[in-house]
Amino acid sequence: MSDSDSPNIPSAQVADVKSRAPVGADDCGMVQAAKVLGDKWTLCILREAFYGVKRFDDMLADLELPKAALSGRLATLVEEGLLEKSMYQEPGHRKRAAYVLTQKGRDAAPILVALMNWGQAHVLKAPGATHLVTKSAGKPVKQAFVLEGQETVARDDLSLKVDLEG
Repeated sequence: MSDSDSPNIPSAQVADVKSRAPVGADDCGMVQAAKVLGDKWTLCILREAFYGVKRFDDMLADLELPKAALSGRLATLVEEGLLEKSMYQEPGHRKRAAYVLTQKGRDAAPILVALMNWGQAHVLKAPGATHLVTKSAGKPVKQAFVLEGQETVARDDLSLKVDLEG
C-alpha cells in the first residue's frame, strides 16, 4: 500500500515513520539554530538578557554555573551576534563588560516564550511566575500561528512544506 493509499488513522495512534528528514541538516534552520542556541546555559543566559540582567557577576549569581562556562557562552553569543559587549565603569572600580541583546538576540524572543510556555505547561504543570503581557494595557498575550492577514491558524491546520529550490 502506498502512502496515498494508507488509511486516515490519527497520528496519535500510528506513527508516520520516515527513513530520512526531507531536508538535510546543513539546510535546516532548526538544526542551525540548535547549533547556536541548543544548550541549557545558552538559553538561560539569553533569558537573563531578556530579563535585563547585563553584568557577568549578576548572571553568574543567578545561574550558578562555572565562571569559565559563562565566559565561554557569552563569548559565543557575542560572536554569533545575539549579544554585544558594552564596556562600563563604576566609580572606584575597573572597567567591566555588560552584555546587551542585539536585534538578532531580540528576534529569539518567540523561541524563549515558547520554551517558557512549554515548561510551565509540561514541566511545572502550573502557571509560572512570569507572563507575557502588553506594555500599554497589561493584557495577557498568547503565542499563536498567524496568517499574513492576521488570522490565527490552529496547530492541527499546519503542514510543513518542503521547498528544496530555495
